Amino acid sequence: MRAFGLPVRSILGMITKESIVIGALATLIGVGIGTLMLDWMLGSLAARTLPDFGIVRYIAPSTVAWAAGVGIVAVGVAPLFLARRIRSMDLPSTLRVME
Repeated sequence: MRAFGLPVRSILGMITKESIVIGALATLIGVGIGTLMLDWMLGSLAARTLPDFGIVRYIAPSTVAWAAGVGIVAVGVAPLFLARRIRSMDLPSTLRVME
């Protein structure tokens, strides 16, 4: 993108926005699969192992909020570690190698 003249700031902005969207989707998928796994474990394993206990499925909203917050923030901050590498990249020699 720098080869086409985009400044580093806008490149990092686009990468960060894309990462945040991917992080949000991954969090939704992860919470969904985690809920299904919890249902399976409590329905099959806990019912056979501990039949005397009435264990019910409960996922606290704060758990989902923490998972979403940590996941989205971690994925959104990760591209910022590339800023120095993008700025110091020798564009002509990089493009020459790609040819």
